Amino acid sequence: IRCSGLNLFYATIMKEKSPELSAKFHDLAGEFAYTAAKLDSQFSDRSFDESQKNMIEAAMKIMGSYQKDGKDNWTKTGSYFQGSYIKDDDEICKVAKKNVMNQ
Repeated sequence: IRCSGLNLFYATIMKEKSPELSAKFHDLAGEFAYTAAKLDSQFSDRSFDESQKNMIEAAMKIMGSYQKDGKDNWTKTGSYFQGSYIKDDDEICKVAKKNVMNQ
């Protein structure tokens, strides 16, 4: 679900400069949340709808953390994510997309 939050963060920062790219990040965030909800409902006692609601709430919370930390990093470095854990998370999410979501 962390990857969903990360892609929501990217969608937010790209919204004005590149609406098309922002939409792609938003869609990818939805795909990550859907996959997480599907897995959660399979391995828990929660229904898919309950899992989906929980994943969306968690993704929004995580996005808020990325926004705060990204802004702090921007102030320090001129980049939202270079030189921070956000860049590391991006690398992890690329692997997750390739290995988990493309099955």
